[in-house]
Amino acid sequence: MRAASDDLIELLVAGAEPVRRLPSPARRMARWLLFAFVLLAVFAAGHPFRYDILHCVQQPLWIALCGAALATAVLAAAAAFTLSIPGRSKYWALLPVPSLLVWVLVIGMRTSWVGAEVDALGVAGVADAIGTVVLLGIPLAVISAVMLRHAAGLAQRSVPTMAGLAIAGVAGTALSLFHPLHATVWLVASSAGVAALFLIAGSLVGPKLLAWAAR
Repeated sequence: MRAASDDLIELLVAGAEPVRRLPSPARRMARWLLFAFVLLAVFAAGHPFRYDILHCVQQPLWIALCGAALATAVLAAAAAFTLSIPGRSKYWALLPVPSLLVWVLVIGMRTSWVGAEVDALGVAGVADAIGTVVLLGIPLAVISAVMLRHAAGLAQRSVPTMAGLAIAGVAGTALSLFHPLHATVWLVASSAGVAALFLIAGSLVGPKLLAWAAR
């Protein structure tokens, strides 16, 4: 019996292929952020910044809005890649919560600051903003699924949810940089709406996307 077990072990070892060790979560997060920044740079090369960008960079609330969205993207990406490692504490999912709360708070403050001003974006402006979210969101969702595909067997929603929040942060930053969404309704719909959209998509569709990428 012992001999048969030893033979089985030797057979399994002989047929086993070497497993390449995954890079650290920090290194994979850095690669993801590099891809996101390159994507933003490519998008900026073909799309002008908002016409009042020079005025915006002098507004503390606008700077806080972009900073909070960008911090949410970075921290959520860090949480996603850390949680993709088995055995890591589930509390890593709380890492982007402070920056997310600041993002939401600044949205509310800026809404009051803007007041009742009506932004004449029109259908074309809204379509352009939606196009920005789609053009940035889809490539980031695909690269996230590929880079996190090994987490498909962990059967947890926290990884794709954090990835969705990271994508929302990038998309929110892009909307603030490229689109003059001044009016209260458009501001809330673009920033808070984008975050909610990617959070829901990450939680519901993310596990299936990871499973597809892992094939």
